[in-house]
Order: sequence, then C-alpha cells, then structure tokens
Amino acid sequence: MKRFIGLFAATIAAVIPFSVAGATPATTKPADYNPGCESAYQAGKPVFDPMIASGKAMTGPMEKALCGENRHS
Repeated sequence: MKRFIGLFAATIAAVIPFSVAGATPATTKPADYNPGCESAYQAGKPVFDPMIASGKAMTGPMEKALCGENRHS
C-alpha cells in the first residue's frame, strides 16, 4: 500500500506540470485531450500501467480531470 501511495504521488507530481503547461484557454477546451498527458504516459508507461491496473477507480477520474478524457485508465 505504501508503494502504491508513493507511485500515486509521483504520478501526480509528473502529470501536473504537463497539464498546466498545455492547458491554456486559447489552445485547449475541457473536452480536448491534453497532449502533455499523452507524452507523460508514454514516457512513464512501465510505471503507469501497473498503477492504472490496480487503481482504475482513482486513476480514471484523475486522468479525466487533468487530461480531458480517459484514454488509458
């Protein structure tokens, strides 16, 4: 459980800069998928996949809120 919480916190820390960097009102609408989220997912895929598989109830809403839609969770 401690490992999951650590990975969850690391994911939040990794995704927030990408979501803030790509979330300008002129370029993104709430329904658009943030391109920074996709690049962050691809870069951390070995870490994200097990975390998504074990915590879809938490990662689904988090991805939708940060990235605009659920593509991976």
